[in-house]
Amino acid sequence: MSSASEYSSDLSSSLISGYTNYCSSCNQNSNILTSSSSSTTNSRKSSRETLSPTYLLSTSSSGSSESLRAPAEVFKLITTKTYQIMKDQIDNNRELRSKIKDDDFIKQQLSLLSPGIDNSEKRFLVHEFTRSAMLLPDFNEYQRLSPLINALVNEVDTNDLLGCSTALEMLADIASSKQENINYFESIGLLQKIYKLFQTTKEDTDMGITHTACIRFFGYLSTTDSNALEKFPIFTSDVFDAIYHFDSLDPLRRKLAFETFAVVTKTIGAKRFLSSENCPYNIAKAFNCLAAAIARGSATPERKAWYLDNITTIFGNVESAESSNILKIWFNYLGEHFPKLLFDCLKKLIPEVQIASLNALIALMKHQWTPEYFCLIDGFINFLLDREIHFSTIGYQLKYDLICRFIEIKPSSINSDLMEKLIIYRNMGVYAPPERQLIATKKID
Repeated sequence: MSSASEYSSDLSSSLISGYTNYCSSCNQNSNILTSSSSSTTNSRKSSRETLSPTYLLSTSSSGSSESLRAPAEVFKLITTKTYQIMKDQIDNNRELRSKIKDDDFIKQQLSLLSPGIDNSEKRFLVHEFTRSAMLLPDFNEYQRLSPLINALVNEVDTNDLLGCSTALEMLADIASSKQENINYFESIGLLQKIYKLFQTTKEDTDMGITHTACIRFFGYLSTTDSNALEKFPIFTSDVFDAIYHFDSLDPLRRKLAFETFAVVTKTIGAKRFLSSENCPYNIAKAFNCLAAAIARGSATPERKAWYLDNITTIFGNVESAESSNILKIWFNYLGEHFPKLLFDCLKKLIPEVQIASLNALIALMKHQWTPEYFCLIDGFINFLLDREIHFSTIGYQLKYDLICRFIEIKPSSINSDLMEKLIIYRNMGVYAPPERQLIATKKID
């Protein structure tokens, strides 16, 4: 399952990598499969990991306009690198499509699927090819690849907990990519198989890693299948029950609970269901719990950032006016003091909390109704305008993006003087040498 923070986006890669390393240690003499597929890359990359070229802006205090721009050769390098990455991806997809059509290659992959721990590394490299193929937007070769797909599905076996969890992560990736993949999985009975596994592993402490992978599978599933919450009510009830009793959970289980809650609310279908009068779950109570988790003074900076990331996930996905209106109701469930709480988090000057707070604010500002909640907080806009307050490199960029958003939407609660200061801040750029700050201040006066 996400940013931002997408839903713990690196676990799939780490599980696959860790599992193949584990298998390799069990079989030192096994030959490495090199032809099955390219190395694993996660399909839900956190946006936080992709740095904007703006970060390369010089922090020189010369005051010249050149000092506020990265050198032309740096931008040329960025453009070249970006083009090369895109070209490589196109080439990889072209090669992948060619392999899907290659009978000899498919036969070769099938020959590598021998059971047993000694062959696990090779099997999972074959499964990685299957995963990559099914992630292609135009993939429809279900019958052709059915032996390979079935082999991956058969890894969902509790006799090998780590292999089972790794397979569930790969299947979650596939399921979340498009509805056609979900339909196919449903047709072969995979969804019900994993649903039963979710129920049987719930009370078995020895199967915690598998149960966690099942939770994440259905969380991923819900991002594409808007009816997943109704189809799998035991899963949905488990998510909300964990939220209601979050303070009794260990930190990692609590993190998973809130991340899953954030992810399952993303689609318009889920929003309608959770907002309906007949919904058996108390969405208002769930948001109260999320606000309480963020406000908790004992929470470490890392944990506070975790919870703030869920605000970004929930409110950053604006599908329509209907979606935004539902989110406005949900925002109010966070409590009347939540805007001030978020501002207090921003003022803590702890890098991870700052970044999470700014990401949450940027996500919230995608809605026309949000600015009024924050612009009326005493000192909020002036805090953003103050360049003397230290932020991390990413924090400076996010603060700049937030200011640009305020200028774009022109909230009525920001008077003309403050708006002029926001515009001057934007025009000076992400970083402003002290001399230029002084000049700008004199012009304002």
